[in-house]
Amino acid sequence: MTPKEGDRIARIVEGLLSFARRRHEDKTVISIEQILSDSMALTAAQLRNDNITVKTDIPDELPNIKAQAHEIEQVFVNIISNARHALHKKFPDPHEDKFLEVTAETTNSHGQPYVRVSFKDNGTGIPAAVIDKVMNPFFSTKTEGKRTGLGLSISHGIVEEHGGRLRIESEEGRYTKVVMELPVHLKTKH
Repeated sequence: MTPKEGDRIARIVEGLLSFARRRHEDKTVISIEQILSDSMALTAAQLRNDNITVKTDIPDELPNIKAQAHEIEQVFVNIISNARHALHKKFPDPHEDKFLEVTAETTNSHGQPYVRVSFKDNGTGIPAAVIDKVMNPFFSTKTEGKRTGLGLSISHGIVEEHGGRLRIESEEGRYTKVVMELPVHLKTKH
């Protein structure tokens, strides 16, 4: 691990603690591609070590969002970490189906433009009986010692505080798709 990656991990942990204390930094106008790029750089070594291929479809020139970048990065890193865990559990060895798809697009809901980022893995999936619980605090599908049960709960809270939505689609044994939508920053005229 490089010092830069170590520093970024330290910032993520600090961000989690800050979020838990409900202390928030100012939001800035930022490119979602930059946050995604930083998140992918942070997780690249782990994904490579687990023989996970990342397939991306991120269009150029997505509209900017207004966000606290480190918090959104936390959400992305958590989602990628969960996908990595599910893929490695299903495919402990290299496999052609051991990949994570990351896509982004602009969409509209009730007249408001959003940037939608989707993370899809074909790992273990989430059992239908617990899909509605995965965003509850302290709930986890991971084994004891590998979980805190806070990741998706905190991620959900961060996304909501940014005016966005987080949803999960999954079929046990087949796939999980996490979809995050954040409002586009609309320039105001003075």
